[in-house]
Amino acid sequence: MAKYAEGTEVPIGRSRDEIERTLARFGASAQAWMRDDEKGVVTVAFKRGGHAYRFIVPSPPLSAFKETPTGRWTRTEPQAAAARDAEVRRRFRSLANYVKAVLDATESGIIKAEEALLPYLLLPEGDTVYQRASRQLERGVDVSLARALTAPEERDA
Repeated sequence: MAKYAEGTEVPIGRSRDEIERTLARFGASAQAWMRDDEKGVVTVAFKRGGHAYRFIVPSPPLSAFKETPTGRWTRTEPQAAAARDAEVRRRFRSLANYVKAVLDATESGIIKAEEALLPYLLLPEGDTVYQRASRQLERGVDVSLARALTAPEERDA
């Protein structure tokens, strides 16, 4: 199955501009972008409605593109670099689409912004809600299926 935006020729800068415009259009009061080549990530942070949020776009290592997807052929260094660049472009198109879809869904009343953006909400210590919750889940937080399916107001009764 093809990945979303596979084969896109849209430059990363154009996707970034689109993300910036989308965030501004939907009420972001601040935006910050950071690229960390050592970690291979681009960080997009913004403030909206008094809260700060962060998306991280990982860039796969060049070594992940040394072979074709089937593993049948080995790529040259320039071919591997071109394949990685294509994947990074695809990821930025995907993020642009995701940000636009999530913020439009919140503005349309389909889902509350707090629900849609909760995983990306920055906590005072610098972690996102997702990062904090995933560490707790890794430690083995045990939740029964029956409890998980019960509405919160029923559990509190």
